Amino acid sequence: MNRNEVVLNRLRAIIGDELFREVCYQMPGEDIHIPVFGNGFTSIKDRNWAIRQDVWKGKSILEVSKKYELSQSQIYNIIRSRE
Repeated sequence: MNRNEVVLNRLRAIIGDELFREVCYQMPGEDIHIPVFGNGFTSIKDRNWAIRQDVWKGKSILEVSKKYELSQSQIYNIIRSRE
C-alpha cells in the first residue's frame, strides 16, 4: 500500500464512508494538502506571523524551520511575503 492509500484510508476512518464518497465525488483527481497547525495555530496567517516574530527575535532560520516543520526556503519565503 502506498502513502497516498494509507492517507486516504485514514481520512475515510476519520470522516466515515458516506462523507468520504462525497468528497471523492466532488473533488475527483484533486491534490489536497492539509497543513499542520501545531502550536495552537488555527490559520497559516497566524503561524506565519509567529515565524516572523521568531526570526526577528534572533532565532536562526534552521531553528525556525525545525520548530515549524518547514523547509528553510519556505521560511525565507514567509519572511519576504509580509502577508
